[in-house]
Amino acid sequence: MAMSKLRETIESIFEEKFDEVAKASHFREIESWDSLNYIKLVVAIQAEFGIELTAQEIQKMSSVSAIDGILKARGLQP
Repeated sequence: MAMSKLRETIESIFEEKFDEVAKASHFREIESWDSLNYIKLVVAIQAEFGIELTAQEIQKMSSVSAIDGILKARGLQP
């Protein structure tokens, strides 16, 4: 799965290896997870992919897999 943009964004926000973050079934399982990093992640994804996420999409952003699905549903390659 080629996820270079998403990989770089997640590693920069959480300051952890992508593979460790991707293993978590929910971001709450990640030690560096907090509300500020959640906001940073939303803003970074919108900037990196040139999109504006809906409130519903933002609520669904609970894991790397969920974000991958949201971006693919929009026709983007994470």
